[in-house]
Amino acid sequence: MENKFRKAVCPLAGIIIFRERIYLTKFNVRFSKKAIKELPNNKPGVYIIKNNCGTNMFAGIAKRGQVQETLHNHFYGGDNYIPGAWLKFEQFNNLTDSNEKLKAILETERPKYN
Repeated sequence: MENKFRKAVCPLAGIIIFRERIYLTKFNVRFSKKAIKELPNNKPGVYIIKNNCGTNMFAGIAKRGQVQETLHNHFYGGDNYIPGAWLKFEQFNNLTDSNEKLKAILETERPKYN
């Protein structure tokens, strides 16, 4: 029997593709301008800014097409500066899923700057 599904895995980003469709994307990168430029901008997502100890400092939602702009505001000198060293970003297919994930994070982890 022939396998009808094409499966590819990118170990760095955690991308899983079936039939050319992306279902899950997670990124754990240093909180730097260079890393933010490389994040995908095609879907909304939830981001968590963490310090060097791994403590959650801030969590928020970036809308589709505004990921880089939203995260640049949290750098030193930005409108909403958040001290952090690591960025965890997870994409979702829609804002409803993103809101549910953010709500769960805020209830369990209670970030310092939220």
